[in-house]
Amino acid sequence: MRTTALLLALLVVLAACTGDDAETAEDVTETPATEASEAVADDVTETPATETPATGSTTESATPPAEEGSESVAEGTPADRQVLLDAAQASLEADTVTSTSVQEVQGQTFTTTGTFTTTPPLRGNATATLPGADGTEQSFDMVLDDTVIYYRFPSEVLPAPTEWVSVDTEATPIPGFEALQQGADDPAVQFAFLSAAEDVREVGTEQVAGVDTTHYRYTVDFSSGLESLEGEAREALEQLQAQLGDDTITAEVWIDGDDRVRQQRQTVEVQGAGEVVTTITFDDYDAPLDVQVPAADQVTPLEEVVQGLGGGPAPAGSPEPAATE
Repeated sequence: MRTTALLLALLVVLAACTGDDAETAEDVTETPATEASEAVADDVTETPATETPATGSTTESATPPAEEGSESVAEGTPADRQVLLDAAQASLEADTVTSTSVQEVQGQTFTTTGTFTTTPPLRGNATATLPGADGTEQSFDMVLDDTVIYYRFPSEVLPAPTEWVSVDTEATPIPGFEALQQGADDPAVQFAFLSAAEDVREVGTEQVAGVDTTHYRYTVDFSSGLESLEGEAREALEQLQAQLGDDTITAEVWIDGDDRVRQQRQTVEVQGAGEVVTTITFDDYDAPLDVQVPAADQVTPLEEVVQGLGGGPAPAGSPEPAATE
């Protein structure tokens, strides 16, 4: 979920850096009609008895149906939650995880694809795509090297004197840029939902991107489910609970024959953003990973970039400046 916060924050950064040529997330209510039609339905084959199709999201234009995640968890056959716990454990036994995350927020679609290690020190590469102010897409790259994240933004998103901007995740948060300092979720956080699962239901068998899976629905009760978590995973879910203002959410997971997670989906109401549908497809496990840290002369620390912008955008929740004509 922190990836969603990051992408929403970038819309604010874009608005602050480019003035009235950009739109914030709250201003955008329409998107090109092609988004919904570009869902990769061909990647998913469901059995006739299954009512809810899984959406393979290995293509950047994938847009999972928002209504699927909102269906009642009561549908399906009761299942042992240990199945989900075992899947989380089996997935984390891989050295690396490659995933594609598709978020639908306020009518817009954000895609992030990357490969990360599953144990500290966390290292990895990712590419994110978000809608631009003129209707085109903007892409940027991320490199994670333990506690430092390197971002390569288009100049219209975040003007910087060098190709890369570095962020220290352990530094004091910079107002308006906190989400950049959180970075993308590591695999342990992505699977934390499964460790807090309750009321697990088996929905049926389906294919996700050509892989046979079993589809489950479950609930996460923050009031009791967090007790089994610790560290960053617990912190991430506590932050999500604070954003939601609700103690319970419904989620879905697709598990393959090797007991590994192939897809997850959560549909939540986030304060200030409305409904957020997140589908994460785990495209590969144990894929080769080559992390190339940018050269020092190609990197500017985020705090220096913010100073060059005159302090950066106002903290989240501050009134937006009036548009000029």
